Amino acid sequence: MSKYINEFEAMGGKFDQKTKEAFIRQVDVTSKNVEMMCKALGKGFNIVELTFEDCSISEDDLEKLLDIIINRSSIRCLNMVAIRVRNFFGIVKYTCQDMVADFNNQTFKVRFSQANRRENTMMLTLLLLQNKIYRNLDFSANDYLNYESDLRRSFEGNAVLTHLSLEYSNNSDILNSVLNLKKNALYYLKLTHSLCVPSTSSHFCEMLKKNKTLLEIDLMDTSAFEDEAFINDLLETLRNHKSIKHLNLHVRNIRPTDEKEICLMKSLRKEKFISRLCISSSIVSHEFTEALLHASKEYNALTHLAFYNCKMENDDQAALQALYDDGSLPQLAFYPEPRWDVILQVTNGSLNRVISTIPANAKWAQNGVTVAGGKGLEKATNQLYRPHGLFLDDDQTVVIADYWKHRIIQWKKGDTANGQVVAGGNGQGNRLNQLNEPTDVLIDKETDSLIIGDRNNQQVVRWTRRSGTTQGEILIDNIFC
Repeated sequence: MSKYINEFEAMGGKFDQKTKEAFIRQVDVTSKNVEMMCKALGKGFNIVELTFEDCSISEDDLEKLLDIIINRSSIRCLNMVAIRVRNFFGIVKYTCQDMVADFNNQTFKVRFSQANRRENTMMLTLLLLQNKIYRNLDFSANDYLNYESDLRRSFEGNAVLTHLSLEYSNNSDILNSVLNLKKNALYYLKLTHSLCVPSTSSHFCEMLKKNKTLLEIDLMDTSAFEDEAFINDLLETLRNHKSIKHLNLHVRNIRPTDEKEICLMKSLRKEKFISRLCISSSIVSHEFTEALLHASKEYNALTHLAFYNCKMENDDQAALQALYDDGSLPQLAFYPEPRWDVILQVTNGSLNRVISTIPANAKWAQNGVTVAGGKGLEKATNQLYRPHGLFLDDDQTVVIADYWKHRIIQWKKGDTANGQVVAGGNGQGNRLNQLNEPTDVLIDKETDSLIIGDRNNQQVVRWTRRSGTTQGEILIDNIFC
C-alpha cells in the first residue's frame, strides 16, 4: 500500500492515512497519472473520499478514472472543484465548477453548482455512462434547469437506473425528462420539495397516466401537500393505474368532510395503493379513522401511519393503537407537535451536548479586548461584517457566523492577525458549499463538526471540521432559524 501512497504523492496528491482522504490540487493530470490511479484503486488502494481542486484532465482519461471510481473502488465521496476537462486536442471543453458525488449501497447521489448548468449536464452524462452498478440516482432538478433535453439524453445513456430520487422539481420539462425515458424501466420515483406549482402538479398527474413501469411513488415530503385539487387528481390517477402499486404521501390540514378527507377515505376503503401516510395539522374524524382501520385491517395495505399536531378522539386513537399492538399495523406514531418540531428535537439531542451553561451569578469584566475582527467591513479574514452568533470551544477557539459575508470564521487562541474561513465563503447562495446569511453556529465535539443555522436558505447544515472539507450537508430543511 505504501507504494501506491508514494506514487500518488509523487504526482502532487496528498493522502491522510488516518481518515483515508485524498486530495489533488493544482495538477494537470496526465494519462500516466490516471493509469497509476486506476491500477492502485483496482488493487485495493483504500481511499474513502477523493477531492480534485483546480486541476485539468482529458475527457478520455476522466472516463477511465470515473469507471474505476464508481464501479471498482472503495471511494464513497468524490469532490470536483474547478476541474477543466480537455478534449483530444488539449483544449478545455468545459469546466466542472463544483460537484459532489456520494456512493452508498445502491444509491448514487450527485449535486452540482447551479451556476453552470450546461457543464453540469455534460458531467452527469459522463458519470452515468460509466455507472454500471448503482440503480438509484439522487439528484436536484435545480442543477439542470433549461437543459432538460440534455438531461434526458444523460439518462438514456444508462440502462442500469431503476430508482430516481429528485428534489426541487417544480418544472414540467424536468418531470418530462424523467418520466418519459425509453431505455430505462423506472420502478421507483421519490420527489421532495417538488410539485409546489399547481400547473406542475397537474401536469405530473397527466404524465403518470402515460407511464407504464412505475411501481412506487414516494411523496413523503417534509412540508406536506394540502392542495385539494392535486390530492384528488393524484388519487384518481392512481386508482386506475395499471402498474403503480404503492404510494407514500404526506398530507396536511385535513378537515371533516372536506375534499381531502373525502378522496382519501374513498381510496382507503376501496383501493390498496396507499402504503405509507403521514397526516399533519389536521382534525381526524371518526369516519376517517374507520377508513384507516379498514385499509390496514382488511387490505393489509397501510403499513406506516404517523400523525403530527392532529386532533383525534381518544377512542379512535385507541383503536389504531390496538391495531398496532396486534401487529396488523407495522408502524404507528402520534406526535403532539408539528413534524418540524419533532425533527428539531431529534437534532437538539446532539446540540444540547455542546451548549455550555453560564451561572446566574457570573461576573463579567468591564473592559473587553477585541479578539476577532475590528478591521473594517470587507471580506478579508481579519474582518467581520455584521457578525451574529458565536461559539467558544473549551480550547478557546471561537467560531463566528459572519452574517453578511455568508461564512463561518474561526479564530484560535493566540491568533492576532487573521481568522480562518471554515464554512461557506463562496459567495451568497444555496449550493452545498455556500451559506446565505448564517445566524448561529455550534461546535459538536462528538462528531467534530459545525452545526450552522443558515437563515436565508431556511436550513440547518453540518460542516465537518476535517481538513479539506469543501461543503456541508443539510440536517433540517424548510425551517426559519
